[in-house]
Amino acid sequence: MKDSLFISTSTRNFRLEQFSPNIDTGIAISGLTTDILGNPIYGTPDIGPYEYQPPYTITTSGIPLNGSFRVYKDGKYRMTTATSSTATASLYITPADGFSSSDYSEWLNITINSWNTSGDYSKSWTESSSSAGSTVHTIGDLAPNGFYAVSVDGTRYAQFRADSGGQGTFTYSGGYSTHTFSIAPDLLIGNGPIVGSSFSFPSSTLDNVSVVATTTSPTTSSTTTTTINFSSTVAIKEKIEELQDKLVILLKQLIVLLTEELQNITKTI
Repeated sequence: MKDSLFISTSTRNFRLEQFSPNIDTGIAISGLTTDILGNPIYGTPDIGPYEYQPPYTITTSGIPLNGSFRVYKDGKYRMTTATSSTATASLYITPADGFSSSDYSEWLNITINSWNTSGDYSKSWTESSSSAGSTVHTIGDLAPNGFYAVSVDGTRYAQFRADSGGQGTFTYSGGYSTHTFSIAPDLLIGNGPIVGSSFSFPSSTLDNVSVVATTTSPTTSSTTTTTINFSSTVAIKEKIEELQDKLVILLKQLIVLLTEELQNITKTI
């Protein structure tokens, strides 16, 4: 027989502790919406005269990094398994139409699987519900301005860009049962290379590589050549930045040459 985890039977305090097996395991009685003290019944009624009141409110300030918890439709939540850490994950999930302060039914169960706040900033969590509809997810602890892909049960679902504070948002409308969500750097935006200042370049180097860019005026036959040499002592990131600067210069030179060409054409008309 399971211990009901009353606060204190010796002092006849039959309120329930937070992990009591009596929570949300009773039987609903038509018309009964409060306990003996007038407190609202959250989700399925608890066994006993006292209804356990979820002590936390889901906010943008974070949720427990370890353990699992149940969120009710008014935005309150309780832990369903113990957490071994005081660390929090910046994950804020709400109904698309917002929480209702007068609805105490069960809404969403959440378990954080992994939550990296550095490196690749990848994250994973599981959500289960029998009643949730469209949900808005706000995720923090990301690299500022980074691009991220959202996968649901291993299938790409959405993408977003984090803001300068390392926070991004996506909406899920794919229906609920039990789903595992994951966030990872999105390397495929636009079918091109990594975009966004949040991603670091590799520290490896290039050896003996030269890039030559040449522009020639069609009227004066003058030629401008720019050569960039990559040596084994210069990091790729630095050379890419240098190349970007050189390309800007070349574009300016091209504009000058085109302007000269247009002027020559105008003179001949």
